[in-house]
Amino acid sequence: MEKKAPDTTPVVLMNFTHVYEQESFYKKEPHCWIDLTDLEGVNGYCDENAGKAIRERIARLSPYGLHFIDSGNYHYVSKFWTDRIREDFVLVLFDHHTDMQPSRFGELLSCGSWVKDVLDENPFVRKAVIIGADKHYLDHIDEAYRDRLVCFTTDSLGMEKNWRAFAQAHVRLPVFISIDKDVLSPKEEITDWDQGNMSLAMLEGILQILIRRHRILGIDICGECPELLGEGLEAVRVNDTVNEKLVNFLKDQIFMKNNRAVICRIEDPDFGCEERPEGRPAACRVFLKELPENGDGSRCKDKVFAMLMEEKLLEERGLAEGMTVVLDEDGTLVRWEH
Repeated sequence: MEKKAPDTTPVVLMNFTHVYEQESFYKKEPHCWIDLTDLEGVNGYCDENAGKAIRERIARLSPYGLHFIDSGNYHYVSKFWTDRIREDFVLVLFDHHTDMQPSRFGELLSCGSWVKDVLDENPFVRKAVIIGADKHYLDHIDEAYRDRLVCFTTDSLGMEKNWRAFAQAHVRLPVFISIDKDVLSPKEEITDWDQGNMSLAMLEGILQILIRRHRILGIDICGECPELLGEGLEAVRVNDTVNEKLVNFLKDQIFMKNNRAVICRIEDPDFGCEERPEGRPAACRVFLKELPENGDGSRCKDKVFAMLMEEKLLEERGLAEGMTVVLDEDGTLVRWEH
């Protein structure tokens, strides 16, 4: 049974496998369900009838939102959301796989071919940026697509001296972000696909840059693990925790893009037992507290959230605890001037 919601809602849950019924990350958020559990021909591949039904069920909802789309087996749903965007944009994909394979069954859309299909069929997608894919999968991309693709392994991103420079060079249009949580290390997430080695902190760091510097058209997230044999409820718990962290993080970043806050704490860089990776600037975690009022006079909750900022920039700008700050146009903090 589909749970009713307004025509626009911050969180859309696409219910293919019942897995979200075992999670709770969305319960404090305005949300709606799209019930797809009755459909056949959807697991990994999507046949024509199922595709038509999915499009009809999401038709009343905006692609400009946050969508949770179940297991990575249903990642092809991202194509249905992006097909409805009518302006030039860049697709940014976080995924351990490229999803650029030719379909094994002719024209049948699949979770492994949908990015290729988007590039083939959607005239508004000017470029696709694939972040976190394994080099083995990158090597198998058809050369014909190389001029519309920018690809980074997790290791190559880790060596970037300035992620903002990366975004400025490769992402100059509005962005649609698609995240498959199999990009994350097994230490942080459990999925039903082979996984990468990206940390959640690195994922959030790149998302922070994209959100601060670009207009975000929509975000979808997949990678749930419905009752994986040998993992069971532990997989559900881990996914629920990661989903909650991502929702809170995204809300905080979007809030800070449009408001000011007070620095309540700054934590020095901490690399644990390891040294800072070569070429990566030291970044402090800056904890921010919402001001009592937003610009429209509405009251804010007494909430603290965090963002990363290079230690050198904090020092150069003289930022310290107790100061009121806003975001500069480059997505970093500056002192708020009355």
